[in-house]
Amino acid sequence: MIIKSRKLYITLICAVTLLGLIMLLLVQAGNIYPGAVSYEENEEIVTVDRGAWNTETFEINRAELDQSELILVNVGLTQIDQMDRAAGSSVLLLFIAAGVSLYVARVEASSPLKIAGLVATYGIALFIGVYVFVSYAEMLSVVGTTLDQMQQLS
Repeated sequence: MIIKSRKLYITLICAVTLLGLIMLLLVQAGNIYPGAVSYEENEEIVTVDRGAWNTETFEINRAELDQSELILVNVGLTQIDQMDRAAGSSVLLLFIAAGVSLYVARVEASSPLKIAGLVATYGIALFIGVYVFVSYAEMLSVVGTTLDQMQQLS
């Protein structure tokens, strides 16, 4: 048992739960996350806002674009939608990994099988954390490149 104090355990569970809920609210309701991008479509005009606070805004007129440029704009808008979903999924995965790690911290490691289970659980939680950060950074890079190309069209 890594965490022996029941009060500390309950405090950590409450803190992780509260932090997870705050992060979910920021991502889902406030559209605040690293690499936040939003867009608005009005008939032929697409307005794209990059950033949560220091926003960089540009407009694209679809009527002035050829077919390949329209495809680029549609791919960019799809990537923006996927980025929103990825941010929410990343928060959930990190929240679940932290919760499972805290749960396992109270398990009594009395046999070699339980110790192996604890090590495996912590390994999986660590893998989830690394995977989330690496894949999210890669997605930020791809979306950033597409948005730079879209910005050249405006």
